[in-house]
Amino acid sequence: RCLSDWSSDVCSSDLDTTDAKWAEQELLLRDRALASSADGVVIVSMTLPNQPMIYVNHAFEQITGHETHELLGANCRMLQRDDVHQPGVASMREAMREGRACQVVVRNYRKNGELFYNDLAISPVLGPEGVLTHYVGVATDITDRIASEQVLHLRTERLNAVFELSPDGFVVLDKRGEVSIVNPAFERMTGLLAADLVGQSLSALEEQLLERCKSREVQDAENMAAGDAEAGAPATREVLHLHTPCARTLLRRVRHGGHDNETVMYFRDITHEQEVDRMKSEFLAMAAHELRTPMVSIFGFTELLLKRQFSDERRNDMLSTIHRQASVLINLVNELLDLARIESRRGKDFKRERLQLQPLIEATVAGLLMHNDARKVDVTLPGDPILVDADREKLSLAITNVLSNAYKYSPDGGDIALDLLWRDRQGHLECGIRVTDQGMGMTPQQLDKVFDRFFRADTSGKIPGTGLGMTIVKEIENLEIGRAHV
Repeated sequence: RCLSDWSSDVCSSDLDTTDAKWAEQELLLRDRALASSADGVVIVSMTLPNQPMIYVNHAFEQITGHETHELLGANCRMLQRDDVHQPGVASMREAMREGRACQVVVRNYRKNGELFYNDLAISPVLGPEGVLTHYVGVATDITDRIASEQVLHLRTERLNAVFELSPDGFVVLDKRGEVSIVNPAFERMTGLLAADLVGQSLSALEEQLLERCKSREVQDAENMAAGDAEAGAPATREVLHLHTPCARTLLRRVRHGGHDNETVMYFRDITHEQEVDRMKSEFLAMAAHELRTPMVSIFGFTELLLKRQFSDERRNDMLSTIHRQASVLINLVNELLDLARIESRRGKDFKRERLQLQPLIEATVAGLLMHNDARKVDVTLPGDPILVDADREKLSLAITNVLSNAYKYSPDGGDIALDLLWRDRQGHLECGIRVTDQGMGMTPQQLDKVFDRFFRADTSGKIPGTGLGMTIVKEIENLEIGRAHV
């Protein structure tokens, strides 16, 4: 029995020693694991004054730039320096007061003053009686991640600004095929609101869009941009002719696929471009016709004079025709040059000055010479001086062109009068110049085209002119060179 008791005591003693060794080895392994961790580990005592750090691992030294002896015994506040008013710091302090765990992101500063962002998770350690004794913190340096997020945020803000300010429309559909982004330009173009479209399917969007179209033209692959083919993503282009909210032509390009399998629709308003192309084509055709007519006459008559002999009377008649057609050609070229200069410079070559309107009108009327027409313009002007800010030459040209039309389009005679009109616009008194004649008049359809290039109310060819005079008047008037000041 005694031997048995002795053996039992020996066995018990050996077990205690083994447990102690295992516990010591376990603590050593934990210490080595903490020391070799890539994340910083810190232990703070909650029972000592100022809640000092009592343990930091090697990774915590590397993150903060401080050595162990500089950290132990100090409060973690040293890492925030004067930057203590942070949401993360406030949340952490509240959690420590309540004795609970939390995870926050705080701005810290290394020993050399360099800013770094710390993703810090803290957990409480309770003693045997449930009393809070320590806090264990695990710190991860996320400075690079924050920098990447800031770059991404800045890029996103820039893209949002581009989307918001772009004159072109954009619609983005997510991988489920539902509308996720609609920019303001698309709303203005189509009258469809983003609030009504977001979340709708592609088919619903197409249905609403086509309700506003009077026609559509799908372009084939040969007309697609080279960039689409190089990108490797399927894309389509089509022209949409809208009838509401107003007549407008849109070019739509659709790109499918991408990293997130999204669909991007791009809309460009090409109404003005198409109108410019149409006007350019019409202008070239009309200009070629108007230039060709006098040139053919000049060429034909000069060829006859070179190859045949004519009487003096016939030769003089032919030379008069050549001279007249050359004058028409010169006037046409001059008016084309005047119009091109006015349009290209958009008023930059206008020499504005403060001048009296009455003397300018009187000098313009006095210098107006009409061939084989003895009529005079009946001018009615007030006696008080009227001062205007205008270009003397351009205003005189506009008045001359209007008066010239009055003479040419009243070949059967009739009075021609010039007087002034007055109106009040937003508290400013404005002066207008009115020319009245007793001519052939115009239909409403002709009146709509009076300022079009090469438009002639008389198509018989009996009334001379190039059809550019009133176009020049309109361009000058649009630049507001004759605003009056009384």
